[in-house]
Amino acid sequence: MPPPRKNDPWDWVPFLVLTSLAVILSYADRTNMGIAIVPMADEFHWSTKTRGTVLGAFFFGYVGTQIVGGWLADRWGGAIVLTVGLTLWSAFTVATPTAARNGGLAGAVAARVLLGLAEGVGYPAIHSMLPQHLPARWLNAMAALVTGASYVGGVVALLASGPIAVRLGWPAIFWVFGGLG
Repeated sequence: MPPPRKNDPWDWVPFLVLTSLAVILSYADRTNMGIAIVPMADEFHWSTKTRGTVLGAFFFGYVGTQIVGGWLADRWGGAIVLTVGLTLWSAFTVATPTAARNGGLAGAVAARVLLGLAEGVGYPAIHSMLPQHLPARWLNAMAALVTGASYVGGVVALLASGPIAVRLGWPAIFWVFGGLG
C-alpha cells in the first residue's frame, strides 16, 4: 500500500489508528501478566522471586530486538516488520498458558522472552514509518500520539484482565489479548 499523501491530515488517520492500536495491543500483552501472575503463582506454587523472574523475562527479549527491529524496518519496510512482530507476539501471548502448564517455570520464562523479542521490533518499525507517512512538521506530535497509546494498553489490560480471569480463568487473559492480535 503506498504511503498516504503527506499534505492531507485525513490521509494520516488510518495509519495513526492502526499504529496506535498496535502499540495498545503491545502494552496490553506485556501488562496482562501483572494480573495473571497471581493466579498462576497459586496454581504453580511460585515464590515471590519466581514471580519476579517470570515478570522480568519479557525485558530480556525486548532489549534484544530494538536495534535489529530498526534495521529490519529500514531494510524491508516498517509495515512488514510490524505485521510480523505483531503476529508473533500475539502467538506467543496465546501460547503462554500452554507453555507454563507444560514447561513449568522454564516454559513461562521462554514464552515471556519470546514475547519480548517479538514486541521489541514494534517501536522501531513504527518510527521508521512515521517520516514516510507524515510531513516533518507533524512528526513529533504524531510520534507522541502513537507512543502515548501505550498508556491506554496498560490501562486496558489492567482493567480487563481481572474480570476475564474471574469469569474464564487466568489462561483466558492470554487467549483474549493474543486473539485480538
